Amino acid sequence: MLGVFLRAALPEGLTMGAFVDQKLAGIALTTAFTFTPPPEIEGTSLNFPPIGAFIEALERDYERENTGRLDTCAYIHMLAIEDTARGRGIAQTLVSATTQNAHSKGFDAVLSDATNPTSQKVFAKQGFETRYKIRYDKFTHSGIPTFASIANLGTIKLVEKHL
Repeated sequence: MLGVFLRAALPEGLTMGAFVDQKLAGIALTTAFTFTPPPEIEGTSLNFPPIGAFIEALERDYERENTGRLDTCAYIHMLAIEDTARGRGIAQTLVSATTQNAHSKGFDAVLSDATNPTSQKVFAKQGFETRYKIRYDKFTHSGIPTFASIANLGTIKLVEKHL
């Protein structure tokens, strides 16, 4: 799934990577908010439908309230740091570089779905504000509490930084 998404997203020039010793140590997979994922992504993982529905539920109110400006927003879909590279400030650097890059390309805001307490702290330190949140234990997909096993993570948050 990631490979399909990444190949489609890279031409936008918003995705940023961090390298340590010439190896990829982290990535901020970023697109315009209005980016449409390739249709073949739906069939790449059995996990995608509930994850997609969860993210869609998080974004729904934001889209409704910001219809006229969605094309001026960038979106960090994934912030990921290699286990051996964590604790070095790479996530902070990637988010900072991504927001600067988005601003240089004419975007006036950057959003992300912060899925765990660590990423929520990273985004908060970079000046992102929580716009919407959903508790993991309250979300159901097709009547099933899909994320009950990670309820200890609390909430997923849609965060935004105006540039």
